[in-house]
Amino acid sequence: FHFNDVLLLYFDLHPVYISIHSYSSSVSYLFITLYIPHFFFFFLMIRRPPRSTLSSSSAASDVYKRQVADLGAERIGHRVTAQLEQAEGESLAPQSSYSQAGIDPAATYYSLDSDVSLRIESRKAWDPSQVYLEFRNQDLGSGWKLGMNKDLNLHIGWGALGTADETVEALRIDQSGDMHFYGNVELKGQVLRSWSESGIQCEAGSMVTGNPNGWSTYSECRAGWAVAGLEGVYLHDTRGSDQAKYQDIDHVQCNNQGCKAWCREGQCDVVARCCKTEQAALVCTDSEYKHEYKNQWGSPAYCDARDTATGVANLDLHNNVYWKHQMINDFQVTDRYAKSWCWGSNCGIKARCCRPQNENYKLECKPGARVEGQRDAWGPWSTCPAGFTVVSHERIDLLDHRHPNDEIMHKYECNDSGCRAWCWGSACATWAKCCRVVPR
Repeated sequence: FHFNDVLLLYFDLHPVYISIHSYSSSVSYLFITLYIPHFFFFFLMIRRPPRSTLSSSSAASDVYKRQVADLGAERIGHRVTAQLEQAEGESLAPQSSYSQAGIDPAATYYSLDSDVSLRIESRKAWDPSQVYLEFRNQDLGSGWKLGMNKDLNLHIGWGALGTADETVEALRIDQSGDMHFYGNVELKGQVLRSWSESGIQCEAGSMVTGNPNGWSTYSECRAGWAVAGLEGVYLHDTRGSDQAKYQDIDHVQCNNQGCKAWCREGQCDVVARCCKTEQAALVCTDSEYKHEYKNQWGSPAYCDARDTATGVANLDLHNNVYWKHQMINDFQVTDRYAKSWCWGSNCGIKARCCRPQNENYKLECKPGARVEGQRDAWGPWSTCPAGFTVVSHERIDLLDHRHPNDEIMHKYECNDSGCRAWCWGSACATWAKCCRVVPR
């Protein structure tokens, strides 16, 4: 209530009248006369609350005034321009206060805990508005502006004050995190790492060696990188194909832990392909495992709709026949799935499925150039077009220049140069898998 007001209360079904009298604005006591019809009179004397007691509407202003008073009049250095608003919604004229002397810093804000924030917001929630800060010297008509200009992006530029328009923009940062520089940019100091146009970088994981007829250990990625697929697998014993088959790669497996292989009758090296965007490691999972019937294309192992297939997570011969009478004849990894064609025996496949951590973006992939290599030798590199990064193999296809019992994928690899294969017993065709980050 306010002083000199009269309140009507109800007590025991009878009206209660309270008359409040303040005899002087400088006196800190109030006299209250209470009258209840049919009952009695009595008087109360209560102490007026101290002037420092704040209403919610004036708390911030009064706190500031008390802080300034503590500093001393000669040290007032705060200038505030604010649009005040009455409870009825009627706007008042902008109010300004100027310092009488310089002070540095001009304003300091304290928090009761470790979190401090300063929020400037438009009360128009349904449509982006101009919400920005201005920086200038007094009476200068132009200055720097920092904030939003009828969108939800952050703008920095120089121009006329009083509006976010009429600004020569220097920098814009989109909600997605993309940065746009306008004008010349000068970088001083050493460039620690440069990124490709694709928005994704890949590197080799650790190289591990597996012994014959057993699983190797995992080839692992560094912290901050994700396993996108297989970078390479290499059988050690390289002899000519003028003799009978003597070794093979039975199983390949990649997951969040790394990549490993089971190589029959010989040692082999295994390397994972590790990738990340500029912001963070990729988010990768495995598709459902698909059983494939021999001597035909099997059912595709699909990734989730949000993800892109970046490589194989599993590629397994099921050893339904003697090992020399089976092999992986062809495998393919599209944007959506992985599938395989296995000769002589059934097999199984999973796709490795990845996406950027930023949900507003996805991976867009396409096959690199088709190249063909001759038997018993490294084929040429399948390269990616400009703006794409080599992630893994898109496809390797044995061309069956001799009986399938006498040909295998002896070793294959990818790096920043592209992807290639060494096929034993027959020529083969190879495609790199080329990816980039794009908005959804």
